Amino acid sequence: MTNENNTPDTPQRKSLPDMTILEVINECGRLKYPLSKILSILQAKDQDLDMEDIKSRLTTPGTEEYQAYRSGIDAGDFEVDAALYSDVISGTKTSVDSQKALHDIQRERNINDAIRDKFFPEDGDS
Repeated sequence: MTNENNTPDTPQRKSLPDMTILEVINECGRLKYPLSKILSILQAKDQDLDMEDIKSRLTTPGTEEYQAYRSGIDAGDFEVDAALYSDVISGTKTSVDSQKALHDIQRERNINDAIRDKFFPEDGDS
């Protein structure tokens, strides 16, 4: 979708007070924030939250919070990969750098997947 200047529309991000807890968790996943940072942000948003319960739910497969975080990670990876790939095929001056960055990211993911599969097979696809 484009605006009247024929440039792509950029979705507006909500500010922290306007986001639900799950939206905050999803955004933290997109940014690959560690658990400690997520808890700190959630505490700043709502000091009445039970942080031990949120921590448990973030680390328990199948909970809404866990799913929101995991889908955020996947969406963030996709957005970065798609942006790099678009630059690679554009033929601009930065295409070579983007191609190298994309290759490095893919290589790192493959290595991490192989390590996880070899040493932590019970974690599966989480």
